[in-house]
Amino acid sequence: MTSWLSHGGSLDAWRLGILDRKLSELERVLPELGEADQPRRWRLWHEMALLITDTGSRPAT
Repeated sequence: MTSWLSHGGSLDAWRLGILDRKLSELERVLPELGEADQPRRWRLWHEMALLITDTGSRPAT
């Protein structure tokens, strides 16, 4: 999130790749989380990552 904000709403290709991998991991793990895992927090992170990728964020130059 910080990198995205500090680069005017875009990420470089390397960070976009990381974000895509982490989104996939979160999508697999979210259904398995119990209350002790604070699922609401992880869902919010997931939503923020989706919003960043859905903005059509182009790699920063």
